[in-house]
Amino acid sequence: MRRADGQYIRLARLPYLVAAEADGESDFEQIAPRVSKDFGRTVSADIVRYLAEERLRPLGVLAATNGSSTMLPRAKLGVLALWFRTPMVPEGVVEAFTAVFRPLFFAPVVIVVLAGFAALEFWLFFIHGISWSTLVEALYRPENFLTVFGLGILAASFHELGHATACRYGGAKPGRIGAGIYLVWPVFYSDVTDAYRLSKAGRLRVDLGGVYFNAIFWLAIAGAYFLTESEVLLIAVFFGQLAMLYQFMPFVRLDGYYVVSDLTGVPDLFARIKPTLRSMIPGRATDTRVLGELKPWVRVAVTAWVLITIPALIYLLARMGINAPFMYTTAWDSFLVNYDTVLSAFGEGKVVDGVAGLVRIVLLIIPVVGLPLLYALIGKRLSGALWSWLGGKQPLRAGPASDLLGTESRHEEELMGTESRHEEELKRAEEVYDGLVEEFSRHLRDLPQLIWQADLRRTELKQAFFEQRAKQAEEEYRRVAEEAEKAARAHEQARSAYIKTQKAARHAGLEARRLEELGDKEVRRLEELRQTAPDRTAVFNLGVLFEGRGEYDLAVEAYQQAIDSGHAEAAPRAAFDLGILFEERGEYDQAVEAYQQAIDSGHPEEAPRAAFNLGLMLDKQGEYDLAVKAYQQAIDSKDAEWAPKAVFNLGMLFEGRGEYDLAVEAYQQAIDSEDGDAASKARLNLGVLFEERGEYDLAEQAYQQAINSGHPEVAPEGTRNLRKLHMRLTARESSEARRSPWRG
Repeated sequence: MRRADGQYIRLARLPYLVAAEADGESDFEQIAPRVSKDFGRTVSADIVRYLAEERLRPLGVLAATNGSSTMLPRAKLGVLALWFRTPMVPEGVVEAFTAVFRPLFFAPVVIVVLAGFAALEFWLFFIHGISWSTLVEALYRPENFLTVFGLGILAASFHELGHATACRYGGAKPGRIGAGIYLVWPVFYSDVTDAYRLSKAGRLRVDLGGVYFNAIFWLAIAGAYFLTESEVLLIAVFFGQLAMLYQFMPFVRLDGYYVVSDLTGVPDLFARIKPTLRSMIPGRATDTRVLGELKPWVRVAVTAWVLITIPALIYLLARMGINAPFMYTTAWDSFLVNYDTVLSAFGEGKVVDGVAGLVRIVLLIIPVVGLPLLYALIGKRLSGALWSWLGGKQPLRAGPASDLLGTESRHEEELMGTESRHEEELKRAEEVYDGLVEEFSRHLRDLPQLIWQADLRRTELKQAFFEQRAKQAEEEYRRVAEEAEKAARAHEQARSAYIKTQKAARHAGLEARRLEELGDKEVRRLEELRQTAPDRTAVFNLGVLFEGRGEYDLAVEAYQQAIDSGHAEAAPRAAFDLGILFEERGEYDQAVEAYQQAIDSGHPEEAPRAAFNLGLMLDKQGEYDLAVKAYQQAIDSKDAEWAPKAVFNLGMLFEGRGEYDLAVEAYQQAIDSEDGDAASKARLNLGVLFEERGEYDLAEQAYQQAINSGHPEVAPEGTRNLRKLHMRLTARESSEARRSPWRG
């Protein structure tokens, strides 16, 4: 039952019925018959009066005769309570949101959501897969970190709205939504105190409503991933699911704790720890709060919860205390690094990097400040308990002299025994106090040493960091110097080539005029040969001449005559040249037909070359199946020049279509061909493919083979890709923009 001040009190059935019938106008004689009817047994007016005046009014459930209510003090907040509550969303706004989202708890909707979430889990972990190294590397990038952090905040807010919506769906009234401090972290909360009026099923719905809304939220984010294919959204989904699992912990006041509480019907499980432990001491009677108030199966469940929770909390607090020096040292080093990052980011105008650094700094400060606060609260509670134990004994009081005369000797013995026990307890208390003072003094003496060690560790880490950066800068400088030297040599070669080209152009002008004169004569001679000579090579040469002069229609006619002649040499060559001519003019259908004629001729040189050109043209046009067929014809020819090139291009085609196994097989065939150019490029592309698939060992091996090939283009790019791979694996340069690996 809820009192006027908002606190809930658990009542037995009879006092509850009396409180429900007390309307402020009926007297005890009028209330008694109505209570008897509901209770099933006769209840007299005297019993009603006794319950109202001796039980309900002292509890503040019923007002006094003058209209005032008894104001009971609220329970003190424990160490595991929510501190510094700050309401953020008023009840009116919460009520409006819950009205909108209330249909999400309809049974068909719940079934669809749970089925979709199960499908998402299966796809994410068994089909798509999650790599922890990829997760960590992605979060080093400021934009990804801010995206995951922002989605986490939205998911936490939606989580609390789920509790409030479940509360309203069951018929209770949700309160405000706000934020506070729990343990050492800021958290959101929703006031669903009114849910205590609901049935067990209704309370469990409220307990699980937050996690259910999280499932809806991450399903929506997964849908956004399928639309955008942004991997950072899947990373957010993964961390969101970890947060959902964290909510089911029953050791602290999270959703799992309230599920256990509502399943057993025990409102405050932590209040049962002390009586449960006392009842387990041999020779002590079972506490009434365990034996009298709890059913047998509930006693077993609560005892099991206590036996699991106490070691878990002790382990948690001990680990926090043991790791505190390391945590503070690491936090200080990380603070300095992030501080420098924030300053440089804002100085260079990189707002996203700067904001991400500020968020990281805040996340570092929170546990640093929260851990001492937590231990201060624990110390306050322990000191209060120790003070109560030391000062809670009542002093001995002397009675009237007339009462002591007859029983002086007996009381003297009791007094001496009491004084002896009192002295022993006081002595033990002094020993405990001295031990605490000694422990505190020892920690105080060790504090300068810990600070010195932390500062030394920070200096070592900072020196190692700068040495690593200096080494990387030196390597980058050498690489840039080498590239600059190559560029200078290339510039000089280009200058020499330009001079030679100018000389050749002047010579070519004179030669062109001479050839033009000779060309007219050659055309007339070839025309005569075409009419008289049985060898059709003249017709082919005439087509080459027409094509060189830009007279394409005449060239096509001459090439076609050579093809129609069926000459063993001239016909395949004419078909190949005609295919090139049609391809250059954009007449792809005619080019396919000409290339196919060259392939069908079976010519040992022209057929493989035509098959390769046909595959390349179809590949560019997006006709992948036909391109695969043409490349395969070139491969089957086993030509020393065109088969390796065809199998390499086939590997790139398969990779572009996402058929990675076929691409690996094709690249391996190119490597086995021992063609210097195709094999080297295939090794490089194979390394890129393995790296994209997360098979870093195979990628490193392929890059090393590409480097060892000594290819003038492939080897330097293999070195660069291998260096990037090593940097990626160590996640030291994740915040810098990465260029895509070079492909052959």
